[in-house]
Amino acid sequence: MVINFQQAKIVKKIFNWYLDGKSAIGIVKELEKENIKSPTGKKQMVKKKY
Repeated sequence: MVINFQQAKIVKKIFNWYLDGKSAIGIVKELEKENIKSPTGKKQMVKKKY
């Protein structure tokens, strides 16, 4: 296994936001605020309501 450290930083941020109580949509908003693209390379993440 090869660790991609750039992706690992983002995963850590997502995990910490989750631990802080952010919802999935809240995490998406944080990612968009930091201009982090979706895994498919799109600028805007899909916001689904569950």
